[in-house]
Amino acid sequence: MGLIDSDREAAERKGLFVNYFMHVFPSGENMREIAAMLGDGTLVPHISERFALEDVAAAHEHIESGRTVGKVVISL
Repeated sequence: MGLIDSDREAAERKGLFVNYFMHVFPSGENMREIAAMLGDGTLVPHISERFALEDVAAAHEHIESGRTVGKVVISL
């Protein structure tokens, strides 16, 4: 599975660069690089929904709905 040309072209028309990762093997160096990209805004995660810790059951329901696009964040 990967990006098809039409998806890549649609992203480029919007000024976005997209890539597909099949296998990721995290390392300390990789995690530092990702943290730096998050810190400087190069990498921006899409957050679907935020939940307080006491609402973790609702967070699970949200994920299990199958309609979640992006990350679900639990705030402590």
